[in-house]
Amino acid sequence: EVQKVDLNAKTVTISEIDPITDTEEKKEILVEDATIFSGVKSLRDIRKDDNVTVEAQYDEPTDVWKAVSVEVAEAGA
Repeated sequence: EVQKVDLNAKTVTISEIDPITDTEEKKEILVEDATIFSGVKSLRDIRKDDNVTVEAQYDEPTDVWKAVSVEVAEAGA
């Protein structure tokens, strides 16, 4: 679930339930020009509380999660 979208920083903050600890975790994910979008055209079309699936890779040198793809579930799907 999307918590926050920051167009200036090109990040999306999502929350998910950790299946092991059953606690909510928040992650800030960097959206790059190479990020593939499904269901929306760009980061600008993502809203707080949208349900999204993000495939991300951790970039160790910069300590940042980078989005490979972002899929927004269709309304009513």
